[in-house]
Amino acid sequence: MTISTPFDAPCKKRFRSLRHNFNPVKKKILRPILGGVKLESRPILQFGLQCGWESIIKVDQTRDRAGIMSSIIPFFITAFVSLFAIVDAIGNAPMFLSITPHNTHAERVKMAGKAAVAVFIILTVFALLGNRIFQVFGITMDAFRIAGGLILLKISLDMVEAKSLRTRHTPEEDQEGLAKEDVAIIPLAMPMLSGPGAISTVIVLTAQATSAGLMGALLMAIGLNVGLVYLILRSSTRVVALFKETGMRILTRILGIVLASIAIQFILTGLRSYMAAAR
Repeated sequence: MTISTPFDAPCKKRFRSLRHNFNPVKKKILRPILGGVKLESRPILQFGLQCGWESIIKVDQTRDRAGIMSSIIPFFITAFVSLFAIVDAIGNAPMFLSITPHNTHAERVKMAGKAAVAVFIILTVFALLGNRIFQVFGITMDAFRIAGGLILLKISLDMVEAKSLRTRHTPEEDQEGLAKEDVAIIPLAMPMLSGPGAISTVIVLTAQATSAGLMGALLMAIGLNVGLVYLILRSSTRVVALFKETGMRILTRILGIVLASIAIQFILTGLRSYMAAAR
């Protein structure tokens, strides 16, 4: 909010006093409209009417919206990229084909849809309840940022080396999937797509979503990634044929580097917050 007070010094001083001393908890909040501007306190309303409201208070709504968007857009990009890298639907496409060797294309499409819905539910639940989980176990967000960052760093280093990620799914779980007729929920949705790394990422991002707009951006990033998961898995045969083994490894390494950078940032943010609180 931008305040312009073109009147004399006493008028400006009185307005500043009213603006800073107003306690919205103890006073009734009024929201009448005067010239398209919403008001929040009776003292400021009365003072504005006395001194000439239109010339005293000017709310720059365009600047406010720009400030909100400038924080939401970078957060959305970070959330989307980090989830895209950790979910790694493209990297999981060959595994999806290997555990569904006897299924038809229609059956795979159906499994892809069920897996996408399950991934969305799992990640959304942790996004909405992550902070409550910390409260129950007495875990600080700084501690989880550091722990989540270390988990992501381990996964990212394995991705850079193009190793099989046991932190996401194990050979035993893959063998169990081969014996199942429907692998949509286990092991595809959990733990291959929404394993410990994805859940940790979502919870760490939830701690940074300090407003409704940021939380909406996080949920949108989850939804967009889930949509990509469905599209990639239902077209897994074409995806594998397009990228081939060399292309898949190159893409995995690139995503690993991006994920490592995000993991380091999580760790540094947790350490910085902890050091600031300890002072």
